[in-house]
Amino acid sequence: DRLADLPIKHYKPLGSPHSFVTALLQLISRLKDENIPPEIFASKIAKAISQKCNLDKKEQQRQKELSMIYTAYQKTCLSKGMIDYGDQIRLVIELFEKRPAILAKYQLEYEYILVDEYQDTNAVQYVWVRMLATRGRYERLHSGREPFCQARQKDRKGTLENVEGG
Repeated sequence: DRLADLPIKHYKPLGSPHSFVTALLQLISRLKDENIPPEIFASKIAKAISQKCNLDKKEQQRQKELSMIYTAYQKTCLSKGMIDYGDQIRLVIELFEKRPAILAKYQLEYEYILVDEYQDTNAVQYVWVRMLATRGRYERLHSGREPFCQARQKDRKGTLENVEGG
């Protein structure tokens, strides 16, 4: 409902103002899965535009709008005290980075960590598991399978690099 308040043109078609909502939410979800917050996304877009990375004026405007929408989405969630699925793990990672004592508590609490379908983890899940599994110089994580035993499931946003030692 906040989409109508944003000064956007491309992602607010006159015929159906909400036709892009699903695609926009999927983009935001994917950015969060890759641990790319709105500020980083905005700076990447600004850098691409400033370096004139083969983006015509229309595409530059679209990219700016995507950044604006992502930023507004995140601000709206924060102002309403809500988090989405992508924030659940990202916020834990942020907490662990800012408060190492909390991370250490959970590293000590869990001696073993089993991750089913490890090859299907996305970037943010991979960081979270690695943080929990690594204590000092010791890593306590093992996938229990050969890297190519199971096919990578793209619809779950997994990455085979996680199994290959990425």
